[in-house]
Amino acid sequence: IVVPNAIDLNWFQRVVRGSARQIEGITIGWAGGRRHDRDVEDMAVAWGNIARKYPAVTFVVQGHYPQVIQDNVPAERLRFLPWMKPEVYPVGIRQTDIGCCAVADTPFNRAKSPIKAYEYAAAGAAVVASPTLYDAVVDHGYSGMLATNAAEWEDGISLLIESHATR
Repeated sequence: IVVPNAIDLNWFQRVVRGSARQIEGITIGWAGGRRHDRDVEDMAVAWGNIARKYPAVTFVVQGHYPQVIQDNVPAERLRFLPWMKPEVYPVGIRQTDIGCCAVADTPFNRAKSPIKAYEYAAAGAAVVASPTLYDAVVDHGYSGMLATNAAEWEDGISLLIESHATR
């Protein structure tokens, strides 16, 4: 039996609306559990380039703290949010303006659900995502951006930073 992921959208958005932003300025975020660094490697390289290009941007990591992100983004630009209880989890997602949904193209990842993109969207964040898992729910250039390598991650995130209307 396969039970699909689902979000109680009314509850999720009520928690988001009831929480304050704790991080000022434009934020780029990633949230997830322990995984291979290759899942976020291209994204992390792009984040390093974004950090050099946009000094006012803050990077938010929630849950697992991949070493490859720490290796690419200056520590003073990173904010780490630990795991949160399910009833307050949306508060962490609320801290992000541009949510990154990165996974490598592996059989394991192809069996996951695209719920992270739903969570970011429900919290009002723009989404940049790997097509491996998210191409069925992200319409590139319309409902988000798809990225297959570090250059595409950087281009998609840069567009969203520079264009408030697009974001």
